[in-house]
Amino acid sequence: MHQSTRRGIQIIAVIVLFLCLIYGPASAISGISEEKVKASRAWFEKGGSLFHSSDYQAAIKAYDRAIKLNPVYYKAYNSRGNVYFEMQEYDKAVDDYTRAIELNPRHHKAYTNRGIAYRLNGRYDKAIQDYTRAIALVPKYYRAYYNRGIAYHYKKRYSKAIADYTRAIKLNPRSYKAHYNRGIAYRLTQQSGKAAEDFKKANEIKRR
Repeated sequence: MHQSTRRGIQIIAVIVLFLCLIYGPASAISGISEEKVKASRAWFEKGGSLFHSSDYQAAIKAYDRAIKLNPVYYKAYNSRGNVYFEMQEYDKAVDDYTRAIELNPRHHKAYTNRGIAYRLNGRYDKAIQDYTRAIALVPKYYRAYYNRGIAYHYKKRYSKAIADYTRAIKLNPRSYKAHYNRGIAYRLTQQSGKAAEDFKKANEIKRR
């Protein structure tokens, strides 16, 4: 291969990698102009500000604009899903999380977010599947273990719930919620001593 040709390929590869890291893998190969990508990013950031100020309708409109400019912007779908989640429109949230995952199958946060939405709709098995996928992608992801523990808890699979809460506590010892939930699971399995210890620890952490 000619040296100049090889050099050109290397430059293109670097550009693609940079775009993948910043905007996600799909936008780098979708043919979207740099101008639209930047404008989409601006609307995405605006959506985040509106979301944090609890202006959910305006946030959705901002994310809509971001997605219209860059239809493969997986972070915008995930974030719009978060807005729908806060509005308790869980089916719409699931749709957005699913699209984010389709665009970036390694987006562990979207799996966990969708899992929570599934759980709140009573779809515990699908929730567990999503948490498990998130853990496979990021083995030390506290949020996935904690929420999978809740899903197992609702299915009355208390030993599995305890195992997940325990793992969550190891990853985040300051989680009073994980201690409290594990305490409930211990109490439901007639382990009153361990339950009391967890309740005490949860109260100590919460007071600090």
